Amino acid sequence: MSKRWIVRTVAAAAVVMAALIVVSACSGGDDGSGTGTSAEGTSLAGVAEVSERLAGIPQSGNVLGDSEVQIIEYGDLQCPFCARASAEVNPALIEEFVRPGDAELVFRSVAFLGGDSETGALAAQAAARQDGTWRVVEVLYANQGEENSGWLDEDIVREAAAASGLDLAQFDEDFQSDDVVDELFENDRQWKADGGSGTPYYVVRGPGGERVVEAGATPADFRAAVEEVS
Repeated sequence: MSKRWIVRTVAAAAVVMAALIVVSACSGGDDGSGTGTSAEGTSLAGVAEVSERLAGIPQSGNVLGDSEVQIIEYGDLQCPFCARASAEVNPALIEEFVRPGDAELVFRSVAFLGGDSETGALAAQAAARQDGTWRVVEVLYANQGEENSGWLDEDIVREAAAASGLDLAQFDEDFQSDDVVDELFENDRQWKADGGSGTPYYVVRGPGGERVVEAGATPADFRAAVEEVS
């Protein structure tokens, strides 16, 4: 059995478990679809807005910014509440903490809402090889469709990678590699070790320890957590 088949099987099992015990806030409701102006050469929304939002901030792998304090986001690209956080919470975190260097944002992709989630998670990991995780992830959130409707396929992740300025040949190679599958398993392990069961799930970690900030938190909640761990 290939690693990719194992990932897809684990994701499918997680969907059943989530339905049975309702562990995630992402079981329904608003689809969290973002809006924005499509950049020239792509049909995707939000490309120009994401580029402007991230402009001038260093990116390394799946990390946005550079600080000893980390705001770690575990997200599933199909999760409507993750898309809402992308549009309503993350911009405030970027301006208040990341841009001035008080914290860095770390995205760890997880896939538990279905097989389409796996495609998105692997794309986020592949983009990290070109320091492009945040660009690709934020664009995909801005174009989110309904869970397991087929919107999150290889075509849209490739279009998001191209619109984000990534080398497509390199992206395709990384997307198909076993290394990104291993990284996805590691993200899942870390998510569970950090107490996660639903998304978005944030852990703020720094020299003074760590704090969990769950879905629905306000910028003030993050401010308190950053101050506590700094």
